[in-house]
Amino acid sequence: MSPRLNSVDHDKEHWNPYGTGDVGGSEFHLNRIPVETLFVENPRLKDPVIEGWVRECEVMNLIAAPKFGKSWFVYYLMYCVVLGWPVFGKFPVKRGRVLLVDLELHKSLIASRLQTVAQALELNLDDYADSIDVVSLRGEWKSMEELLVAATSIMPGEYVLIIVDSKYRLEGGKENDNNDTTAFHNRADRFGEITGAAVLVVHHQTKGDQSGKRVTDMGAGGGAQSRAADTHLVLREHEDQGVAVIEAAVRSFPPLQPFAIRWEYPLWHADEWADTSKLAGKQTRNEERQQERDREATRQIVDALMIGTASVRALREKTGLSRERIERILVKMLADDQVTYQEVNIKGNLTKEYTLVQDVGDE
Repeated sequence: MSPRLNSVDHDKEHWNPYGTGDVGGSEFHLNRIPVETLFVENPRLKDPVIEGWVRECEVMNLIAAPKFGKSWFVYYLMYCVVLGWPVFGKFPVKRGRVLLVDLELHKSLIASRLQTVAQALELNLDDYADSIDVVSLRGEWKSMEELLVAATSIMPGEYVLIIVDSKYRLEGGKENDNNDTTAFHNRADRFGEITGAAVLVVHHQTKGDQSGKRVTDMGAGGGAQSRAADTHLVLREHEDQGVAVIEAAVRSFPPLQPFAIRWEYPLWHADEWADTSKLAGKQTRNEERQQERDREATRQIVDALMIGTASVRALREKTGLSRERIERILVKMLADDQVTYQEVNIKGNLTKEYTLVQDVGDE
């Protein structure tokens, strides 16, 4: 074995790269692990909870349009996990107990839905008794921080999957703020580490047409959500009624190939025949070219607004774009929560001055 390299020649006990004095009063220290120790202590990846999707201690976002069947989707996943059934017949699971943290529905509706799905799957209560626990927080203002504190009452390994439905109901933080989004996912990560479970967070998609968006651009709020999560899984609307296309950005698995599912109340079923490229709202070639021109114009407007607040007139001077195009794009950016504006009085005239929302520049 080669001798360990000592790339820095200094007295470690007294060396301070910041010079003398306290470094911000921080108690944080880097826990440096020799790579050979890292290999010995971590001989393999954590077990998949759903093969190809998510592992123990990982965080998965589930993104879809409002009222698109996200909750029904997770009910099906729950029963697959507690019974050891492959999801849609092709994604093996780690069998175990599941915790559903529901912030959206009344207890009576949760009970009704779970029984409806169980009956559709031809299950008896004895098949899954003692395998599913439910925490109902409808009407209670709880934050991810409070859930994290409460998670200390859960024994490690007690659950293999914990579902938080739905993120928008959690208190605290600004949805469009990347710092708040990152803080949320840091707590979700810790939630998984404490419990040993995979954590599935249900969330709604951004506004407007989704067909031309990348998987990582879907999900309302700060773009950090798709980067912070280990899996960012989306249900896209297909051009055929009742069909969705599942796509995902995964961190610890090979890329997940898109596949289709079909809604037949109260279950989602695999659809082997649907063309996954036929997304609802997909554009013609001319529409794609127009969208490309609009993307370039949007980039110019974003670059201009990153310098500072600007009116339409000022944006015309900075970008050379026409008033009509700038106003049309600003309407879309307002609808997508990418910009805000305030009316100011300039020489007796009310003028809208636009400000870029923080997340847009990051993307």
